[in-house]
Amino acid sequence: FAALGLTVHGIACSPDGRRLLLIGNVGEDAKLCDFDLKKEKVVKCWRSDPGVPTFIEKARFSDDGRFAMTVEHTQHGLAMRVWDLNNYKFVYEIPIPGGLRYKFMYHYKFVYNFGDFDISRDAKFALARIGDKVHVWDRRNVNAGGDA
Repeated sequence: FAALGLTVHGIACSPDGRRLLLIGNVGEDAKLCDFDLKKEKVVKCWRSDPGVPTFIEKARFSDDGRFAMTVEHTQHGLAMRVWDLNNYKFVYEIPIPGGLRYKFMYHYKFVYNFGDFDISRDAKFALARIGDKVHVWDRRNVNAGGDA
């Protein structure tokens, strides 16, 4: 993966075992790469937020492999982002409130008690454990707060 210019610091395997989502950084930009295990090649690489210092901490596929969710440290705080893997487009973002901000190399990092996270098969619902609470967001209500 060094040929991609990517320092890989995280991976996620698709539910069918055919793909890997590689997580890394190129300078200040966070980068994701969809890797086909059978063909042993990269299908697509894209930057999470080009030109904005971002650090992707974790990623996960939806059960059907059509969507991915990332947990990212942005300049504004921690956020969960959902990506459509059919066209590699950003779908929606859920800002995670709270946290203590500090700068780590190029990236802003935040200290959270952030645990497990998941995404529904259709990407309609996002779930996360933060501290001792479980949060569920409905995609239709994300911009309105959506926290349940």
